[in-house]
Amino acid sequence: MENTALFLCGSAAGMITSCVVQPLDVIKTNVLTISKPMTISKSFRFVYNQYGPSGFWRGLRPAAYKSFLGSGFTFFLMEKFKSIISQSNSKASQFLHDSIVAILSRTLTSLALSPLSVIKVRMEAPQANPYRDVWDGIQHIYKDEGFKGYYRGIGPALLRDLPFSALAYSFFNQYYRFLQGFLGNSSFVSMISGGMAGFTATLITQPFDIIKTRKQFAYVSGNAEFDYKSIFHAFKTIYQTEGMLGFTTGLNIRIIERSIAFSSVWYIFDTLKRKYVYDRPPIE
Repeated sequence: MENTALFLCGSAAGMITSCVVQPLDVIKTNVLTISKPMTISKSFRFVYNQYGPSGFWRGLRPAAYKSFLGSGFTFFLMEKFKSIISQSNSKASQFLHDSIVAILSRTLTSLALSPLSVIKVRMEAPQANPYRDVWDGIQHIYKDEGFKGYYRGIGPALLRDLPFSALAYSFFNQYYRFLQGFLGNSSFVSMISGGMAGFTATLITQPFDIIKTRKQFAYVSGNAEFDYKSIFHAFKTIYQTEGMLGFTTGLNIRIIERSIAFSSVWYIFDTLKRKYVYDRPPIE
């Protein structure tokens, strides 16, 4: 019963947050996948002029599915791995413990949900809306690209997600430990800590988000410029064509989106967990 409750608390937190930040995610995807430089305001106008208000929720269905399953599994696995590691009597630092918990949880979740991630990016992006719905996307990818199509961009995705998850979860706990001394042990502290952790981790992992998004988008758009052959080739191409500033493309919107998302998901998860599972003990 407890396992199911943890999964559902995480799933609800992820799905609600996904609906809230989807417009920001659509704007970010547009900024990253259009060859010519595009600001947030230009991307906003482009989406609105092209698709109307509903355009800001392009790709919401796969995003909601992905968030429901992804957040559910991630929070469930983090709670379980945290319990296992806490019983191991390891003398490693708490930061390392938190990082291991996050990496294990995120690896399993990312591998399981990569197909939904690929479909989500392609349905959000401009110049391409090849699928009627998620099932149509699953069928088309298998027919056109084979099984490997479901894992297009998985390399940079893991290089982004694993450090991001390790940093975000570890920093979340660090910030929580600090803030609870002033604000007490509450869901509000989880919200503030989540936003700060999302901001910190986003700054560090930004380049890999650019590469992952473009790689997933390249096949369906026919944009060979973004079809990087390897991580090294991606870094080299971006540097040669866009300079160092190319690695900051979409950073502002990603910081806003990730900070809001992490604040929201941690606040909702913590609130639901306190009510339906068990109260969060103070973090030592």
